[in-house]
Amino acid sequence: DVIEGEPLPPEHPAWELDNLILTPHVAGGTYLPETNNRFFAFAAENLKAYLAGDKIRNQVDLVSGCRKESLK
Repeated sequence: DVIEGEPLPPEHPAWELDNLILTPHVAGGTYLPETNNRFFAFAAENLKAYLAGDKIRNQVDLVSGCRKESLK
């Protein structure tokens, strides 16, 4: 669900939960079939990478709360 006060502050207790996967707020924009297909393909790609121990796309830096790729 949505967390009030996005982006989630670094001190929020949700970052410490081992049984929670935080994802971007994208659920409202899936009206077109192409959007759904792209969303599920992206999620499946990241899940495969995660299970293989590889780097996932759009991973969040837990210190800054920003996407890791945008920190360069």
